[in-house]
Amino acid sequence: MYKNHMSVKQYAPDGERNDLPSQTIKGESYTIKELLRKHVRGMMPAGQDRSPQYSEDPNDFNQPDLNQITKMDITDKNIFQQQNKDSIESQQLSITEELKKQEEQKKQDLLQKAESIAKSKTEEDQKQK
Repeated sequence: MYKNHMSVKQYAPDGERNDLPSQTIKGESYTIKELLRKHVRGMMPAGQDRSPQYSEDPNDFNQPDLNQITKMDITDKNIFQQQNKDSIESQQLSITEELKKQEEQKKQDLLQKAESIAKSKTEEDQKQK
């Protein structure tokens, strides 16, 4: 038997019962009025930040809609997979290169600092003689 406008009274109402303890903290909740006031003023509560995330990479717009992947044929899926794999590998390579550059820069800075300390010590030793 199906529920419709003629037989709806035969069925018990579908309700939800929550027997679990409340996870809210007393006095920490906002009223609807306070939420609306904060929303209008742009002062939403912490954790409610919905600022957009923008990418600097212009190639992001060239990526296909991920919802369309299920409609792709096997060849297009393989091409898409290979492009993503190549992109990931190139990004990983650039990240490792950048980390190596940063490490080399740190080494250079430490070496210069050590040389300047050694130079100042030798100058102090010469002045004391």
